[in-house]
Amino acid sequence: MGKGMGKKEKKPREKKVKEEKTKGGAMTTTGAVTNYAPPNYNPQERNVKISSLDINFHGCHILVDAELELTQGRRYGLIGANGCGKSTLLNVIGASEIELPPKVNMFHLKEEVGSTDVSVIDTVLAADTEKERLETELDLLDPEKDADQMRMEEIYDRIDELETDPAEYRAARILAGLGFDKPAQDRPTSSYSGGWRMRVALAQALFINPSFLLLDEPTNHLDVEAVVWLEKYLRHFKGILVMISHSQDFMNAICTNVLRMSKSQLNYYAGNYDAYVQQREANEENQQKKRDGEQAQIAHMKNYIARFGHGSAKLAKQAQSKEKTLEKMTRSGLTEEIERDSNVNFRFADGGKLPPPIVAFNDVAFKYPSMEKNLYHKVNLGIDLDSKICLVGPNGAGKTTLMQLMTGELEATEGYVQRNPKTIVARFAQHSIDQLPSDLSALEYHQAEYLECKGVEEHRSFLGRFGITGKTQVQKMGELSDGQKTRVTFSWMARRQPHLILLDEPTNHLDMDSIDALALALNQFQGGIVLISHDMRLIAQACSEIWVSEDGEVTRFKGEIADYKKHVEKRIEKALAGFEKKVGK
Repeated sequence: MGKGMGKKEKKPREKKVKEEKTKGGAMTTTGAVTNYAPPNYNPQERNVKISSLDINFHGCHILVDAELELTQGRRYGLIGANGCGKSTLLNVIGASEIELPPKVNMFHLKEEVGSTDVSVIDTVLAADTEKERLETELDLLDPEKDADQMRMEEIYDRIDELETDPAEYRAARILAGLGFDKPAQDRPTSSYSGGWRMRVALAQALFINPSFLLLDEPTNHLDVEAVVWLEKYLRHFKGILVMISHSQDFMNAICTNVLRMSKSQLNYYAGNYDAYVQQREANEENQQKKRDGEQAQIAHMKNYIARFGHGSAKLAKQAQSKEKTLEKMTRSGLTEEIERDSNVNFRFADGGKLPPPIVAFNDVAFKYPSMEKNLYHKVNLGIDLDSKICLVGPNGAGKTTLMQLMTGELEATEGYVQRNPKTIVARFAQHSIDQLPSDLSALEYHQAEYLECKGVEEHRSFLGRFGITGKTQVQKMGELSDGQKTRVTFSWMARRQPHLILLDEPTNHLDMDSIDALALALNQFQGGIVLISHDMRLIAQACSEIWVSEDGEVTRFKGEIADYKKHVEKRIEKALAGFEKKVGK
């Protein structure tokens, strides 16, 4: 901005958002937006303030007359019970069904990039056209006009910022942090699975560096290494970040605020997730004290009215006065009863005792037909009913493959996997919920899977253990949230009464209460457990051993998951330092 140039602020103006409908008319959104649009930039121009926000989805009231207020520089963790509408809210914002201030540029990370012949690095570079847009805008400005001159200086400053770190270097560094080395960055996106293409989409979001970033479970397709890097990166994000995450550790490291969806409203808390828990407990304690006081006062007045309402003139008059006071208290609104989250109580019954080991690898090597080298070589390990194992390592190291070797879905190329033939295995795969029949209800699915069980109440009981109750049991699974589908899969696993539970990223769609319930259920389970997860808290609660799958080997890590995280942090720092040395930074 030029010296001596004054800055004239426009008053915020209210604008009603018209009703919007998605295809099929399933979703409607209304609200009022406060736009910040002064002629030259200031941070408030990119704040978001929406009043009277209503969102309906499939006839359910997601939000009713809610307030959405988001400030630049703050990173919000969006929380709430499974099925409350968190992802729906992000979809509504991301689809531009809510009008945002004109200077807000938004990125909603929703799906992976397409499978094309374009390289990973070029796919990321193509996502950002900011410099091109700024240069086009410069051509349209008149340097003789004060407002245009101020805007030109802003644009030149921004272009200087962009050129400080060349675009290709920034993109390459982000991709390196997400697990793509230089050769991997030069490969076409078509050579990668959907999970890896989701990483490319995340790299696009970080490379664009928007003023408003929406992330729905950004760690779902990441390994521990990439999660550790992303956690550090997002701590320095300067725009508005709204993020749904099931990981308490991840939110504690990143969030400056927590936004809780409950009873069709949005409630705001300052600080990270732990601070939110403390604030909510304090608020509920004060609310309970106030309510207890009110209820005691009401009970006293009602008792007085009942006893003396028809007594002497003096007592009757006092009773009438108390009755008016009671009516006034009721009209002005009494303190509500504290809303308790549904009591989640998972339970896995075990299949009984078996002699160890229930699974043993003997000099196992494995190679897919398309591979030149073995993915694994000379693996020796054993699993018994006391095993509580977390399997970690970078994506592509073969963790899921190792599980498939355990179940017999894949057979060893060399050596052999010994399995006790009596072992019952229950496996949660990364795509288990996608394979559920969308046209069946959870109850119908259970009945079809377990024909030997004739009584409907037994099926309802297994579903109920995992929070699938009431009408949710008979609702088509295509209408359930991913978190509810995950619980349906857990109930199916529990019905098997397994000796060995295999879990491949089970927390991707669970809320934190459900993750804690899962950890408790795994602790109480009397069989063996092998877990693949990037959720540090679940690993710490449920596992006593850390196995590292890397470079074709499986080794036991000496230490707990917190020690492994520190180990990964040091390795990432070393790898990025090496990357910067290569490119001359």
